[in-house]
Amino acid sequence: MRNGAGWEGEIEEEFLKPVIKSPRECRSILIKPEDLRYKIFMCHRDKADLKGTAALEYIRWGEAQGYHERPSCKGRPRWWDVGVREVAPLSFNKGPWDRHFIPVNMANAFTDQQVYIILPRLQVDILILGAVANSTTWWGFLETTGRANFGEGILWIAVYEAAQMPLLNPEVITPEERERLLSAFASLGPRDVLPVVDEIHQPDRRALDEVVFDVLGLTAGEREAVYEAVVNLVRARLEKARSV
Repeated sequence: MRNGAGWEGEIEEEFLKPVIKSPRECRSILIKPEDLRYKIFMCHRDKADLKGTAALEYIRWGEAQGYHERPSCKGRPRWWDVGVREVAPLSFNKGPWDRHFIPVNMANAFTDQQVYIILPRLQVDILILGAVANSTTWWGFLETTGRANFGEGILWIAVYEAAQMPLLNPEVITPEERERLLSAFASLGPRDVLPVVDEIHQPDRRALDEVVFDVLGLTAGEREAVYEAVVNLVRARLEKARSV
């Protein structure tokens, strides 16, 4: 392993965990390990317990670079230890642009600061929850909740805003609807997510949305109104950014 600062060596795999450094790495809803470029050094052991390991050499190299004196590291009991973190089943891009989706963490990856984590409070099927969270109806909530006064038309969503957005309760979905939802998600989840203006026309996208629309009891006109509203909101946000 070689990092950008010049250290070379092969750190033991037990100390290297996949991490989502940027939302741009997530091309599909189902996060694929091969799409993630980076790993985080995750070590909760003291130096005395690391004798003879490449991990210890990496720590010593970091100290030679002065990393242990940085404000973000200096106050830790072990400067290299970022703490025990929970791997979240879902993540959330706090600054989406022209694609809307909630990645499902099948790669068991940790996340960097540009990505929020979602930890369900209830015991629910993660694929069902992921399917519901990736319905077009939720995109509308995102567009009307976030702020678009950042560069390039990025939609900025604070963590408290995300926490307040409503989400369809998976417990109200019938067994037949669950089967339809999972069938649509099996096609939608692994493929690349397209920009919103193209994504809404995909058959698997429409099949997933139909289930959510059915549960919500929307009419045919209301369903098309959802698509129209979301596309108009995204277009307006991006066009405004280009105009300034």
